[in-house]
Amino acid sequence: MLNLIIFASLFFILVFSTFFVTQLPFIVFFFSSIPPEVTLQYSTPYISTGFFTSNLQIPAIILIALLLNPRLSFFFMLTYFSIGFSGYPIFYYGGGTEYLHQPSIGYLLSFFPVVVLLSSFAWKNKDFEKYLFNTRYIYLISIVALLLIHITGIITAFIMLKGTVSFSDIIEVYLAIPLLSQFLLIAVVSILATNLNRLKYYILSKYKKFLDVVFKTSTKRRRLARK
Repeated sequence: MLNLIIFASLFFILVFSTFFVTQLPFIVFFFSSIPPEVTLQYSTPYISTGFFTSNLQIPAIILIALLLNPRLSFFFMLTYFSIGFSGYPIFYYGGGTEYLHQPSIGYLLSFFPVVVLLSSFAWKNKDFEKYLFNTRYIYLISIVALLLIHITGIITAFIMLKGTVSFSDIIEVYLAIPLLSQFLLIAVVSILATNLNRLKYYILSKYKKFLDVVFKTSTKRRRLARK
């Protein structure tokens, strides 16, 4: 029952984070052409800083992978893609199979394998103290997952755009500008995930002890009644 509540809550968080748009800071080096969509605060030929508009979908995806075990992660992503590609507008640009023609489709499709892989490494051997509750380990594998998402998304975007946009411009827009903020957000997500997992297992252990006491007491009462 608890897993079902977590499953439903995380699904809501993912959809909400997809459409929750906010301003995040950025810093890039040696990029001369800054996209007009960003708010530039300071710029020289060597360094530029400012703010860009983004949603929180990728940090939410990382959080989901860390809170769900590999089996639940697989079914979570299967449910998410089934609903989205069936036509319900839960993706950033809508839904349905026509979404496959979006230049950013590589990012979306990468979520499925990355979530399952990240979850597998986080829940490795069910050694929670060594892996799942280890914030530094969780942060490291989350950064690797983030980079895998970006690599898949950038390569796919370059292929989809068919050379109309330079590879360096794609790297700047998709990777260089959001990277600093995403590193910081992933750090927050890693801390949040380790503490939530600790809390979840603390509650489960207390609940299990409570059930053991209840059933043990009930058994004793039945035995006394028979006597």
